[in-house]
Amino acid sequence: MEELPTKFDISSSDDPTVARTHYEILGVDEKADLDTIKKAHRKLALRYHPDKQRQAAGNEDGGEDDALTSIFTKIQAAWECLSDQEKRIKYDDSLTRLRERSAGDVIKAQVVKLSEMQCEVCDVEDDEEDVGSVDDRQKLKTQKLYSYMCRCGDYFEVLEEELKSESVDQS
Repeated sequence: MEELPTKFDISSSDDPTVARTHYEILGVDEKADLDTIKKAHRKLALRYHPDKQRQAAGNEDGGEDDALTSIFTKIQAAWECLSDQEKRIKYDDSLTRLRERSAGDVIKAQVVKLSEMQCEVCDVEDDEEDVGSVDDRQKLKTQKLYSYMCRCGDYFEVLEEELKSESVDQS
């Protein structure tokens, strides 16, 4: 396991050795698995827990040590985020965007050809039909649906009808 961070003042330091991300706080790699993160959290939580520190110093009167509480709070926040898969994915995405912005990288739209997209036939509601039709059932028409998996992991979808209306608008 990596060496544990020795400084935890993340608030406003320009010192590059100061931990800034949840990963740095816990002293783990960004690709670390949950078990590694859990072990690092446990070790740091035991080491920096304010009650443990007061006992070690012989100060058990319950006086608040803001520095220890701050460190422990940051350790807990890192654990709360990285132990939950959904929160971790969102956190990793925000870290990536932050790094790209600070590096001056601009993400450009990716050009995708129709031949690279998956195509399936589906039924869609026909917007042109009368809403108050006799049988009150929506009229369906068959169309092609093109989809492509984005870099973010979600899918971009476009109907054949939308492609036709775009090409008419541009001419």
